[in-house]
Amino acid sequence: MTVTLSKELEAEVKERMAALGLREPEEVIEVALRRWAGDDLVANLDPKWLEAELLEGVRSPHRPWEAAEFETLRERLQEKFGAK
Repeated sequence: MTVTLSKELEAEVKERMAALGLREPEEVIEVALRRWAGDDLVANLDPKWLEAELLEGVRSPHRPWEAAEFETLRERLQEKFGAK
């Protein structure tokens, strides 16, 4: 696939490449697509589910998470939204 950009967009891609330490313009597209997918994921969250999860976190004792807890959260999110 070949994409032609305006001079302004080409300059923006080069700026973002430098800021992110990227070597190839394709990497900018990959980053953008991952962020776009993340935005879609957040936009499609059930507000009631999100509220319940946030309230559970706020009401629980505050302490650093253990690695196993992050793994459990990752598994729950994969079950809910599918593995990526």
